[in-house]
Amino acid sequence: MKETRLYMTSKFSHLSASQINLFKDTCQRKWYEIYINGETQPTSTALERGKIVHAHIENYILKGIQPPQDTDEGLIATSGVTLLPKFEQGKVFVEHSLDQFPPLSPTIKFKGFIDCLIAGDDYIEILDHKTTSAKKYMLTELDL
Repeated sequence: MKETRLYMTSKFSHLSASQINLFKDTCQRKWYEIYINGETQPTSTALERGKIVHAHIENYILKGIQPPQDTDEGLIATSGVTLLPKFEQGKVFVEHSLDQFPPLSPTIKFKGFIDCLIAGDDYIEILDHKTTSAKKYMLTELDL
């Protein structure tokens, strides 16, 4: 029987929350196919919708642009705008990269972005915008 060894550091340059969730909660084989073999996966409708909602939220925070009311994505984004901060230089950061933080190990960096970071005088608040593909996965206001 032939022995196969996997040397992950040769192709594995960073780790992200998405990678961890896929490996831990979804499918380790799919994780391997994507992050080690470099196979691309088709984008789902739910993922595309989430990206559009995120863009509307970012435009609202950074530029004060109200989401459109004539699309589902705009209406989804609008439902939460009252909870979003107004942009303030040096205090509100949108899509804040984790690159500036020290790596978890000398060989593997953690890669990702914080959707919105609010730096107060004596606190830091992190917002993570989420959409869902089905109502059964939605959290109630109390759960949130």
